[in-house]
Parts: sequence; C-alpha cells; structure tokens
Amino acid sequence: MSQRSDLRRRRAALEDEWSRWVPRLRAARRYPGGGDALRPEVTESWVRSLSSVDPGRDSAPVSDGAAVHSRWAGSPLRRPVGDLGDELRSIAEDAGFVTAVTDECGTILWTCGGRTMQRRAEQVNFAPGGRWDEQAMGTNALSLALRTGRPSTVFSAEHLVTALHGWVCYCAPIHDPGGQVLGVLDLSTTWDRSHPLAMSTVRTLVSTIEARLRAGTTAPGRTVRLRLPGDAGGRAGRRTTGLAAASAGDLDAAGPGAGRLLAGTAARGAVRGPAGDGLHVQGGDLAPAARPVRRHRHPPVRPHHAGRLRRRRPDAGARER
Repeated sequence: MSQRSDLRRRRAALEDEWSRWVPRLRAARRYPGGGDALRPEVTESWVRSLSSVDPGRDSAPVSDGAAVHSRWAGSPLRRPVGDLGDELRSIAEDAGFVTAVTDECGTILWTCGGRTMQRRAEQVNFAPGGRWDEQAMGTNALSLALRTGRPSTVFSAEHLVTALHGWVCYCAPIHDPGGQVLGVLDLSTTWDRSHPLAMSTVRTLVSTIEARLRAGTTAPGRTVRLRLPGDAGGRAGRRTTGLAAASAGDLDAAGPGAGRLLAGTAARGAVRGPAGDGLHVQGGDLAPAARPVRRHRHPPVRPHHAGRLRRRRPDAGARER
C-alpha cells in the first residue's frame, strides 16, 4: 500500500511540474528551473521535442508496414530475440507488461504481451511500425535510451505527450559486438505497476541478447533464473522463467513488492498456447495451475498486419491544452 501511495504522490508531483512548465516551454522555448521532481535529461528532452511534437497528440506516427516487416526479417536482432521469445512473453504476460524491440532509429519492429496491455499499446501505436524517436513522439524511454546510449526509465508525466502519462517505460539499448546501437529493448506498463526490478530485468535480457550476438550462435549459455515471489512451497515459488545468458548466478526477484513486477497472473496458472515468432505476438490464454508450461523452440512465423495500428486522420490537427 505504501508503494502505491509513493507512486501516486510522485505522479501527482510530475503532473504539476508538467502543467507548470510545458505551456511556458511551448511559448518561450526556454529551460525550466524545475523542482526536485524533474530530471535534467527529461526537461532538456521536452525543449528539444516541442519543436516537432504536439503534447496533445494521441498516438505515434506510423511507418510503412511492409517495410517494417522486411527490416525485422533482416535484422540481426531477430534471431536472439526469437530465441528468448518464451521468456519475453512470460515476463510480459505474467507481470502485465508489453515488450518491444526497435531498430536503431526508434521504429518498433516486434512486440509481445498479454491481451489487455497489447490493446492499450495499440491505441498509442506502441506496436510494430510505430515511430518512437524523439522527433516523432517526444520524451519517452526509447528515445532517451537511443540518444544517450544508456538505460532509461520514463515515468508518467515525464513523458511529453499526455496520452502517455498513464505509462511507465523501462528501456536499454542493444549493441552489436563493435559497440554500434542496433535498437532498444523496452518493457512498458501502467504507472501503478512501476517497480525497480523491471530495469534489472531489462538489463539482464539485453545482456543475454548482446552475448548471443557476440557469440554468433543461438546455443544457450549459463542460465539465470528469475524467481517469482512467494514462499518456497507455494505455487508462485515453483514458477520460474529461465533466461539463457552468458553470465552466471541467480537474479532473485523474490522480496517485498516484487509481485507487482513478475508475479502477475502466474499464481493463477501457467501460460499456454502457441507462441508466434512474427512481428506482433498476441498473448496466450491462462491455463489452470495444474497444467505445465508448454514451450516452443521454433514457433511459426506470424506476419504482422499493419492495419492494427491506429493512423491519425489527416484533419486531426494539434490540440491545444
């Protein structure tokens, strides 16, 4: 309860700062002094973004669907991400997240998650083809990670666009063996599910993908186990998600409040249903707890249908706050 109250207070403080400064920035294009609630990298991004982004826009602009499909098919990230598909889907579905992978420009190439979060994500074009670079969609975790080359978290009203104030996003860039940024991996959910273990999970997944890129193979390495919260004898304690990784050890997700990150619906049962390897993967149903987890090493390719993205109407002009 205390964690939820802290999140609610933080969100309210950020909303106040957004309402105080963004209208002034739009008029004067000057940096805010800001209070303790505002981070410098966020306010600097606001200033840069306002030259091209209307804070009142309702969704991200969309790239051509056929081109996105072709880019993902030829991306060096496709194979390592596909190999981790089961783990990415389990994390996203169990904890109420949506997972996304972009290219080096911030265009989303692949997503997965449960039905509820997928629907919410599609409403803002957080789906394959959506453009989430700073010039297109303003301040968000994906654009900051691409700009800085470092992991980034953006919470609630730190987003420039008001349609994203109900979200929290955790993101880290993915580098090739030569250090070039290939794209980013993102975990996003609603603000009330914010938890520091989300960033630890993103870092672990990115390290795994980068290790596979360095090795030039999809053979599994040492295994890192993400343990769900719950006592050792409980259902949640028996449910684990394996992450093939180059590094050893356990990332123990058990602990106070960790349920908001990884427990999700896991205590109600195991995820079942075929897992697609296409651009846009719809989450499976939940099976009764007694049923085992069904794994698919080489899931079939399920092509993305660009029509699922929301395209802005030509007459949908900028809305003034």
